[in-house]
Amino acid sequence: MPKSIFLVGLCGAGKTRKAVEMQRRGFVFVEGFEGNPTEAQKLMDSLRAGSNCVVEEMQTLAAAYRANLEAHLKQEIPGVDVEFWFFEKKIIKATLNVLCRPADKPVEDHLLINGRVYDHYDLPTDPKAIILPIDRPTLWRGGRPSLNTLRLFLVRAMLTVVWVLMGFPLLRRRCR
Repeated sequence: MPKSIFLVGLCGAGKTRKAVEMQRRGFVFVEGFEGNPTEAQKLMDSLRAGSNCVVEEMQTLAAAYRANLEAHLKQEIPGVDVEFWFFEKKIIKATLNVLCRPADKPVEDHLLINGRVYDHYDLPTDPKAIILPIDRPTLWRGGRPSLNTLRLFLVRAMLTVVWVLMGFPLLRRRCR
């Protein structure tokens, strides 16, 4: 029977890195299927074909969503094995990882997402739950960074620290 492993965690937790690693071992990687019919169909078709899938979806942070998703998959694909692997709920570690991303990744958007979803991340208390650590990737892939890269990193880090210390004020204004 096919297996579907959902990777659950904040932006910067390492979900994509883990999914790519599992993809190399033969899993089908499905990313962000909620609101994306192509990825949703890819998941269902892969499971029906008997392929194991590794899935990233931010909505799985909420326990109720996970329960509904698991029930739906088991109803649609009898015998499917559904697992949720959780990354620890550590916003500082996740933020540091987001800040260290290459320039082509959406840093600011992911920081805002983490601020918005952190309180809604329902980490299970079941001792059998799989809780993965947030690893620190190599800070400067490809050798020593340029002076401009270091400046950009320091500015992002300082702004994030100030933003966190102020209690996410921009986020609160947007949510009202």
